[in-house]
Amino acid sequence: MQSWLRKTVVGLMAASGLYTCGYVGGGIFYDIHRTASYTRRNGEGHYNRNKAVGPEFRKELLYEAGDLERRIVLPKAENHYTLDILVSENVKLFFDDAKNPTDNSRWARYVKESLEALREYSRAGIGFRVRDVIIVQGDILNDQVVYLTSRVNKDYDPGHIDLAFIPMKDMNSAMDVVGWAIPDENFAIVTVNENRHRNRTLVLHEIGHLLMLKHKHINEMKRALLDPYCMFYKESFMSSRIDPCTSESLKDDEVEYLKYMHSK
Repeated sequence: MQSWLRKTVVGLMAASGLYTCGYVGGGIFYDIHRTASYTRRNGEGHYNRNKAVGPEFRKELLYEAGDLERRIVLPKAENHYTLDILVSENVKLFFDDAKNPTDNSRWARYVKESLEALREYSRAGIGFRVRDVIIVQGDILNDQVVYLTSRVNKDYDPGHIDLAFIPMKDMNSAMDVVGWAIPDENFAIVTVNENRHRNRTLVLHEIGHLLMLKHKHINEMKRALLDPYCMFYKESFMSSRIDPCTSESLKDDEVEYLKYMHSK
């Protein structure tokens, strides 16, 4: 009897070990495959510089920007921020297919979808209103110092945020979250591409910094052992990197923190 019991226990332990190894190993393989797919979508885009950038191009772009401004409607809340959206004209070049004239406003759809992610902050009593969509000629990155310097002599408005969009054309890694936030100036830059999930979570992330949220640590071991398939738990969008396991929702502690910080 004891021999049978011992064999049963050893068998169950072996089966449990094999299941655990298969679950974790399969999860790691799945994560690699999923991340590779996520990465491929990061570099997609036409970015056809052969498209003529002249008066007609800019007239079309300004019309699309005005239409975008009218179509972005975000929830109102007790704590309210106005937004100026700065868009590099290169974003249009990245998204528009020069061979498909019916695709001209594609860039605006991606920017609109990214901004709509900000609805999530209404859970913490924070709302946004787009005041203006401004098309920027030239390189926003190189001009950012000039832009910030130009604001030195202006009255700083803590209730206003400037959010700039540039195309993600050179960085093709899902692990390289390309965005910048300057809380002292309420100014942030995000890169956009054809990966909608990445665009939305990156906007939430950088605006989160302006709202005083900090980076959260990713526990890789915990993810690998407990939920490698991201079925039950997703990382905060304030994690130090954005990948397929990143949530587009605030965590409960982040909601409480924002409510506390913005009640002062």
